[in-house]
Amino acid sequence: SFGVLSKIPAAVLCLTALGFVLLSVVWAVLFTVIGMLISAKGLGGIINLVLIIAVMLLSYQLEFILGQPELITITEFSEVQMTPEEVKQIQEGTYTGNYSLVTDENGQVTYYKTVFSDEEQKPNPKYVKQPFRDILTHLDSMLPQGQINEYDSCLTYCTYADEQETDPIDAYPRLKTFPLYSCFDILLLSGVGLLFFRKKEIR
Repeated sequence: SFGVLSKIPAAVLCLTALGFVLLSVVWAVLFTVIGMLISAKGLGGIINLVLIIAVMLLSYQLEFILGQPELITITEFSEVQMTPEEVKQIQEGTYTGNYSLVTDENGQVTYYKTVFSDEEQKPNPKYVKQPFRDILTHLDSMLPQGQINEYDSCLTYCTYADEQETDPIDAYPRLKTFPLYSCFDILLLSGVGLLFFRKKEIR
C-alpha cells in the first residue's frame, strides 16, 4: 500500500527497482546462454531449474557463514544441591529458578538447582576472517539470490523500523554496488556464452 511505500526512502526504492531490472537481465542472459549451448529444450529447462535452486542454496549458505559473530558469549553453570526450603518451594510450585532432580537406586530424590557464573566472550571459531571474508562477500554479491536477500532485508528494515537510527543506505551499503555486480554478471555470462557458442560452431 501507499502507506508502506511512504516509509521507504526514494533512494532505496530507486536502487531496488534498478537492481531487480538488472537481476532480470542476468537471469535472462544465463537462460539464453544455456539455451544456446544445449539444443534439447527439456534438458535445458531442467538445468535452469537446478541452477536456480543451486544459486539459492549457495547464497543462503554464504550468508549463514558471513552472519557468524566474531565473538560468542559462553556462560558456565554448575549444579548445586538445593536446600530443604527450596525443595519446599518446588513442591508448592513457587520456585522460579532452573532445577533438576536425580533419583538414586533406593528411590530417594535429590534436587539440584542451576547456578550460572559470569558470562565470558571468546573468539568464534566459525567466524571467517579477512581476506576470505571479503572474497565470500563479493561472491555473495555476485549471486542474484544474494542481492535479493539484501534488498528484502533493507525493505523490511525501512518498513517495520519505527525510528531508524541508521540511514538504510548506510545500514546496507552493498545496495549501492549491486548494479555494478549485475553488470559484471551480464558481461561475464555474455562473454562465456559467446566463447562456447563459437567453439560449438567451429566443431
